[in-house]
Amino acid sequence: MPEDYYFRPETIYGASKLAGEYYTQVFQRAGWLSTIIARPHNTYGPREHYEGYLGEVIPRFILLALAGKPLTIYGDGTQSRDFTYVRETSDFLLRLMECDGAVSGTYNVCRGQEVSIREIAELIAELSGSKTEIRALPSRPGDVLRLCGDPTRLRAVLGDSPRISIREGLARTLDWFRENVPLSDDVLASLGPENWTGLESEFWMRP
Repeated sequence: MPEDYYFRPETIYGASKLAGEYYTQVFQRAGWLSTIIARPHNTYGPREHYEGYLGEVIPRFILLALAGKPLTIYGDGTQSRDFTYVRETSDFLLRLMECDGAVSGTYNVCRGQEVSIREIAELIAELSGSKTEIRALPSRPGDVLRLCGDPTRLRAVLGDSPRISIREGLARTLDWFRENVPLSDDVLASLGPENWTGLESEFWMRP
């Protein structure tokens, strides 16, 4: 997806992202601020949030694999994302901020390579040396099936884009969690439910 890809958000999350960009563009056009819009794609790495049902998939998979517990995917696991290692996300955000030629532009911060959730689970199981099983639950309603960014514009303005492979990034992330997050009962319990069907709706959605 290039930066001007067709917009039709179907979630409040997606709509809020787009609204923020529109506000930013107005500040730029009005001459109030010099702005850059950056769109980091699925950043992962050390210190990533894993607690509760909103925890991110990669640290959850890592902790479950290290504990020898099953890794749960929703649907067939072919849904894909463009994962970017956190060090590169932060580096490229800083480089954009320091680049006069990037002002007023919109940039995907991504590798431009999609990886399926099943591939993530299989790689984590392999890298951790775990014999954990991968099991499937029903698909999540409204799940985005594919998401892959186009970093061409980022390369044009900075001469480069994120390069760390998913294998290397996962290995670094796994090492950090192995060394810094104990596999205690509290940590494993904090991973939350494996499904969302028993959760209460947000208060503003209730009758």
